[in-house]
Amino acid sequence: MLLPLAIALCFGRIANFINSELVGTVTNVGWCVVFPAVDNLCRHPVQLYEALKNLFIFGLLLVISWKGWKRGVLFWTFTLSYGILRFALEFFKQDTLYFGLTVAQYLCIPMVAFGLVFLIMSLRKK
Repeated sequence: MLLPLAIALCFGRIANFINSELVGTVTNVGWCVVFPAVDNLCRHPVQLYEALKNLFIFGLLLVISWKGWKRGVLFWTFTLSYGILRFALEFFKQDTLYFGLTVAQYLCIPMVAFGLVFLIMSLRKK
């Protein structure tokens, strides 16, 4: 069930890009994108970064499922990797900051903590 979820999240972020939703911060990198529906500033295509993140997670989960690891390992790997990568990519999003972090980053902190603890427990389980 997690493999289709990861690929669906990837397609969802591509749709965000097409619809000019969840735009990135203003930048001057060579691959910046102007979203005319938002403004005429060149921004990080953070939706595509997120799509690549989800595609990477899909690949990671695919390898783990081929190895035949327990279901808990698959779930907690998804939780941990999604939390870590989402936390990092939030720095490129145009969003309101609360004490230097976005709401999504605060939500990623327990996701990473639980993911790490339960992944370790799943790996140690016989």
